[in-house]
Amino acid sequence: MHPGKDNNKNELVVDKDREIKLQVTKTQISTIATADNVKPTDSFSSKNVRVSTSVTTKKPVKTVVATNERSHIDRELEFRKFKIPIVIFCSYRPTYMARLLNSMKALEGLNPDTVCLFACQRTPVVSTQDITKTQNIINNVKICKAKSFLTESRKRNAKEYKKQWYNVVKLAFENPDIFNLGYKYQKDILFLEDDIELSKDALKAVWFMLNVKNSNPNTIAVGLGGWSGEHLVNPYPDSFVIRVMLYFPGMAYSFNASIWNAIKQSKFLASKTNDWSEAIAWMWPGRHNVVVPTLGRMWHIGERGLGKSGDGRKKRILQAKPGWLISPRLMNLNNAFVNAGIRDIFGMYCERKRWLKHLTVPCLCPTTKVVYPNKKHFSVGLLGFQLVLTILASFLIRRLSPYFSVARWIIARGLTRYKCPPDEVLWDICKNDNKASLNISKNKSKLTQKDRKNLNSRSVPKEFKLSKNAPYDVYPIETNVTEVMTLYYCPDFIWVVDFFIYSLAIFSISELYFWLKPIAYGNELNLSVVWLLLSIYFTLKVLSSLTLVYFKIGDGGERSLCIIFASVYFLLCMIILTFSETILEFGLSDVYDSLYANTTQIIDPSSPATLISVKIVISILSSVIGAVFLFPSLRLARMHTKIIGDRTSIMWFIAQLSLLLPFVAVLSWVKPLARDTMVAAANRSGVFRENAAFNTSRLVVIIVFSVLRFISIKSHLQAHLSTALDKAENCQKEVRHITNLEFRKKINHVYHYLCIAATQYIAPVIIIFNAALLLKVLGGYSWIADETFEITEVKNTTSVIYQLLKENFLPSDFLQKDHMTMKPLRMMFSKEVLRGLTSFFTWWTCGSYFMSTVFGIIYINLKSRGK
Repeated sequence: MHPGKDNNKNELVVDKDREIKLQVTKTQISTIATADNVKPTDSFSSKNVRVSTSVTTKKPVKTVVATNERSHIDRELEFRKFKIPIVIFCSYRPTYMARLLNSMKALEGLNPDTVCLFACQRTPVVSTQDITKTQNIINNVKICKAKSFLTESRKRNAKEYKKQWYNVVKLAFENPDIFNLGYKYQKDILFLEDDIELSKDALKAVWFMLNVKNSNPNTIAVGLGGWSGEHLVNPYPDSFVIRVMLYFPGMAYSFNASIWNAIKQSKFLASKTNDWSEAIAWMWPGRHNVVVPTLGRMWHIGERGLGKSGDGRKKRILQAKPGWLISPRLMNLNNAFVNAGIRDIFGMYCERKRWLKHLTVPCLCPTTKVVYPNKKHFSVGLLGFQLVLTILASFLIRRLSPYFSVARWIIARGLTRYKCPPDEVLWDICKNDNKASLNISKNKSKLTQKDRKNLNSRSVPKEFKLSKNAPYDVYPIETNVTEVMTLYYCPDFIWVVDFFIYSLAIFSISELYFWLKPIAYGNELNLSVVWLLLSIYFTLKVLSSLTLVYFKIGDGGERSLCIIFASVYFLLCMIILTFSETILEFGLSDVYDSLYANTTQIIDPSSPATLISVKIVISILSSVIGAVFLFPSLRLARMHTKIIGDRTSIMWFIAQLSLLLPFVAVLSWVKPLARDTMVAAANRSGVFRENAAFNTSRLVVIIVFSVLRFISIKSHLQAHLSTALDKAENCQKEVRHITNLEFRKKINHVYHYLCIAATQYIAPVIIIFNAALLLKVLGGYSWIADETFEITEVKNTTSVIYQLLKENFLPSDFLQKDHMTMKPLRMMFSKEVLRGLTSFFTWWTCGSYFMSTVFGIIYINLKSRGK
């Protein structure tokens, strides 16, 4: 396999000798419609290069390359006339400056009349000795006409350097006297950092690349390194590529005044990105191209650089020698050519529609990460800001929870409970009735000694019967923290609600972080997902424990009811899973395909996991969710029935609306009813101009439902506490006499179950809300409903979670093997699986919650009518 050839998949192959050179015609341009063309005799080996087999294509991609009107033999003659102004950014590092100028002495074709502008930046860390040494070196320059000027900066960081870069470029293109011309220079200028060395043929490469750039309208700059001095895939001294621009070329690069004018008119200085090359790139993410050599022509020798951190403290890992030394020769200008097609950022070619995203920009061929050995460029800040945020949130939960708690405010402030009268009051009211019941007047001689003692004594007996029609009433009292903290499930309710508040805050901060720093979106692990999953886990755990209590008691039919609903939901889910994507658009077909494709690689292909087994697993999980939601829904039905009794209250409207919104969310997944009908009608009115807007509307409906539930939580809890009044009234209607202990138990029972009712009310809302947020993150939705974020079919790709695990934690030699352990990981974190499952379970939680609540309301209404 020849290292100079592009043998990657989908590469272009023509002619046996693959030696179609850059042809010069009498017109302006010629077209290279070949792949990477090299001579076998010019090959060289590189242990850092790995390529795959090539295939032919019928229609090669064409790249326009500028030439002269002379034969290609005269390229050397044309190059000798080449003169380009040079701007050198000087940071007063005399050792580096000396090495750069020594390499420039060996440059082929450097015209002595070339103006070299030294833009020196003085910072507080620069010593007077370094300034003197650097100035002496500049004064002794003989290879070009040296000019220098000084700028002052208070700090040495990326932000200050960004300002200096802007001012220097502005001076170079707008000062008519800077290059001794008397007019503003409009053509290309070569910009160099002071901590690099150049190869002997660097100027030849610049001349050739500028010709290529100026003949391709969408190509805006040239660079002397593939990335930052490193090579691209398949480096060869005579080959160049036009690649997509992810970052603006740095260290050694060239562009003209038209690009400067575009930068000047943009929000370059106002950008929050301090690195100047990133700030330029993010003005036009992935929209323009640059020309670079496959064999790097610069050597970055600086031990410390500003980098992304901008402080210049961290040491770099230096190359031991210049990268171009791997080639036995340098550039032959007459044989120079451009590889066909627009390449990805590392020089690989594939169809543009197959490009993968890196830093939210499509710029990578699928095979690039496998072929390109230097994986450090794909490494991203795995945790970074979000790890700090998580640690801070954990600290706040531990330190602030004893003092500040939203859950304690909900159940201990603004609620009124009802308390039984003291036994003394009840005894005084019912004393006469108790005497009559004992037949004092007729059978006094038959009374026991205990009865005589109770009647004649002024003390209140421990237990006595209450009169049916006696005017005893419960009286209101405000709830307080001290009493509430002793109630059943109070710690669980506080933990579930407070943890949800913290997870929601972390999610909001993470969304703001990714909005302000789009470069991190899709490349940093979103730890808010972990918080949301933990919130769902804790909530389900509490609900499951409550359901288990009902199940164990089993004296009122709760166990039977739970089993019946779980069975019904299981059958209902199995029926729903038979619907096609044209009816219910969950994306489960992608889940089936992905799981089937991966499980056949894990287990014996002769017995793969069938489609029905996947549906059974989903149905079992759905039935468990339905059973867990049953008793919370019945509790909500009682509260709802109590609230809607007052039609004049605003809470009546909120309660009715929050009851219907889950049903609206369920209908939004019914494709013929929602997307096909509503979106088509809304498009005529301009509401949903894109399908992505409809996807976002689903999230909005669920979020509005959750917000309304949170707003009305106190009203629903007060409705629960008000049932004590109903119980007191029902006690007077009892056929038999009840004792004071039974009466007290019934009234206090309502208050003792306050935290249980609060947990059952809020827990399903938390689960549904978290599921919607997970759908937003894992499903690829966007709050702004931009078509860029619309969910589309993605085949044979894995999520950023798997990529980060693969590149940061797992050894490459382990991954390169077809190891059985990695297949389940790839399967579990695939985009298709996460998207389809989160979509389905968000829909199912809304649907099961709504159906159980409606069942409870119907049951309560029928029961009340029966009475």
